[in-house]
Amino acid sequence: MTDVRLLKLPELPPKGDVTDWLEDGHSPDDLRNLIERAPEWTEKRTQAGDVGILLSEVSPESVEWIWRHYVPRGKVVVLDGDPDTNKTTIACDLIARVTSGEPMPDGSVGIAGGAVFLSAEDGLADTLVPRLKAAGADLSQVVALNTVGKGRDRRPVILPDDLDSVRSAIKRVKAVLVVVDPFMAFLSGKVNSFRDQDVRRALAQIAELAEETGATIVIIRHLNKIAGIDPLYRGGGSIGIIGAARAGFLVARHPSNDDLRIIAPIKSNLGPRPRSIVFRVKSVDEIPVIEWLGNTNLTAADLVDSQRAGKPTGHRGVILDELERGTRYFKDVAEAVGMTVANARKTLNRMYDAGEVVRVAPGEYCPAPPPQTITEPFSCSVSPLSPVPVVPIVPKNPNSLGYEDKEDKKDSKDSASLPLDISRWPADPRYRLAELEKQGMKRVAAIAVVRREYEAQS
Repeated sequence: MTDVRLLKLPELPPKGDVTDWLEDGHSPDDLRNLIERAPEWTEKRTQAGDVGILLSEVSPESVEWIWRHYVPRGKVVVLDGDPDTNKTTIACDLIARVTSGEPMPDGSVGIAGGAVFLSAEDGLADTLVPRLKAAGADLSQVVALNTVGKGRDRRPVILPDDLDSVRSAIKRVKAVLVVVDPFMAFLSGKVNSFRDQDVRRALAQIAELAEETGATIVIIRHLNKIAGIDPLYRGGGSIGIIGAARAGFLVARHPSNDDLRIIAPIKSNLGPRPRSIVFRVKSVDEIPVIEWLGNTNLTAADLVDSQRAGKPTGHRGVILDELERGTRYFKDVAEAVGMTVANARKTLNRMYDAGEVVRVAPGEYCPAPPPQTITEPFSCSVSPLSPVPVVPIVPKNPNSLGYEDKEDKKDSKDSASLPLDISRWPADPRYRLAELEKQGMKRVAAIAVVRREYEAQS
């Protein structure tokens, strides 16, 4: 009678088998010795009709990360964003890191391995290969899988129908990362992308492949046109897509700097929600490459809100235009735009409450400047990084730093002789006023200093 033994191979790589173990330098004799020492297996019989899995028979496992707290291994991850927000370039950067063994953007150690790229929008020779090379990828570890079949049977990859082909590509390079760009281009026409049941059935098969192979499958989506809603609902297709993913991210332009981009977490089921990251795209021989800059406290919700925000319209828009021309005193503004003094003052007060304008002196206003920011490197970085704009300093409640037009207007002796140089401070008058008051300066003197500096810079 043949006996069955349970054998656990030491130093076996995740998702590896006996062939991988032997290729790592172990001999057949080592394998025989382990088999002889392995315990015999006895079958656990279940009663007829038993279904399901007893959790007592499941061994707990810790979560593995390709990028700690950002990209879990062997799971489905969603990357959402509008066109021209560099989603594909981000994917190329991550592929370069896993195939070359380079650290992740924050300096943390990742998992090395191959990658599979399903791309329906970009050419291999003129786009993907140059970008991957510029990012430092080992191209011998990257498989492009856009079509299956040969000759007349050749056709685009369809998911989940062609998961066997994806599985073969993963095994070919021992991939730890698969990118599907964009997801909707590869989703089967039999799957209604807006029907939750259809999407979840398809994603369940994709998630099973990820779990089986240990390869993270990143699906890239474009955003829908419904601005201003919860970021979870901004990705194209059914909510079931982000629901089935274990992690999700939104890529968008920085609200106050169009040259910067932010990748912000939407969901994180397997660990603490990571911080958003600021990056820019630089050109290396006219090829876009990601330059990771640092963390930011801006969230995905902040990025969605910034897309919804626009310039005031109506009387507020007319007044803002006049302030941008240099008119400051509310009576002059009223005369310039053809409003009564009372209505102009009332409208300016409302604009002040909304953060659209700033009072620089009693009765005088200017357009609110872009949010001033502080610098902050990656919180877990192991190497120096460039400082970047991150957290808005302007308070959410403008009234917290406001003051009334009835403020005592008498001159202060402090203001004329004050040696303090505030020119290097953030330009927002409200910030400067608050900081001067924190240092013990009287409000009237602080107003005079802020106003003098503002006029000097105008």
